[in-house]
Amino acid sequence: MGRRRAGFTLIELLVVVAIIALLLAILAPAVRGAREQSHRAYCLSNLRQLATLLLEYATESDDYLMRELGVQSGPDWTREIRRRVSNDEDTSFAEIEVFQCPSFPEMDQSLLPSQYQSPRITEQHLDYVINGFGIQGSTEDGEIETRWTAIRRPAQIAYLTEGSEFLPAIEKKITIGRRRAATLHDVWHPDHLPAAGVGENRDWYLRLRAGRDRHGEQVNLAFMDGHGQSMPTDSISDLTMWIDDYQPPP
Repeated sequence: MGRRRAGFTLIELLVVVAIIALLLAILAPAVRGAREQSHRAYCLSNLRQLATLLLEYATESDDYLMRELGVQSGPDWTREIRRRVSNDEDTSFAEIEVFQCPSFPEMDQSLLPSQYQSPRITEQHLDYVINGFGIQGSTEDGEIETRWTAIRRPAQIAYLTEGSEFLPAIEKKITIGRRRAATLHDVWHPDHLPAAGVGENRDWYLRLRAGRDRHGEQVNLAFMDGHGQSMPTDSISDLTMWIDDYQPPP
């Protein structure tokens, strides 16, 4: 009497395939969640490193904080970071890993003012913005009117956070001539914060600049004391987090 030939029937194969598909459907959200948790941790580490480097600058500069100066003269915080991590203040943003968040969405150039559009713009973006509220000006040697030691609540005042896809921090005129940092990597107006929700439907200089819901309805920040924290996106529009002496209206 011959032995039965081992094998699977079509029904058995279909059952196995169905079980595998079910397991993949169950595991996929967990895998995505683990990947996003890793991205959030990487991004938070970037912000802590940026804050540490900028606070090092303050300790070397009579406690003056490096903050965005907009169109005024003086040093640019991104140049200071580039000088410290690459020994070249003109290194492109894309070559500085600490400037890049793995969860930053693909850039849509049509959202940018025409003077900032370029064939290479997607290679040049910076994923973080700095607190620019209350900037009073600059002096000839680049010192601005904000001293680290003058901030009364450093653990509660945001220093840096994630940038918005609606007005990403980029560099102007990157294809020819000397690169000049754009003034789009600072938060200095309430409309730049997530609660305003203006996105691209506003004059470009008042569009959303701070990121929202980048990490599952959370956004990462670094504070003036150097610590980093993930917070619910809707909580970071409180101006008491951005302006040390802010007094809410009665």
